[in-house]
Amino acid sequence: MEVTTEASLRVEPIAVVSRTQSLCPECLAILDAEVYEQGGKIWIRKTCSDHGEFNELYWGSSELYRRAQRYARDGKGVDNPYVTKQAPVCPIDCGLCNLHMSHTALATSL
Repeated sequence: MEVTTEASLRVEPIAVVSRTQSLCPECLAILDAEVYEQGGKIWIRKTCSDHGEFNELYWGSSELYRRAQRYARDGKGVDNPYVTKQAPVCPIDCGLCNLHMSHTALATSL
């Protein structure tokens, strides 16, 4: 028989780090999502009206996530001649489209 103690009922508090958008892994619908810290890790939670709630590991270390956030910058975007729509719909018309603020992550010269 399993014994329930006060310690086993304690749930670690969730600290919301940011809010973003993500995709339902089943139907690829765009969903509002929250990024949160729990148990020393960074998770992302989203809810699809058709497929329910998903909690996914985003970063295995909240310390490394915070360190990497110091370097996060939005870029200018990318002009991609293969995406011709002015307002593409992610992820169906996706690739490097004008909705993504990409930037050079590593430049090399020959």
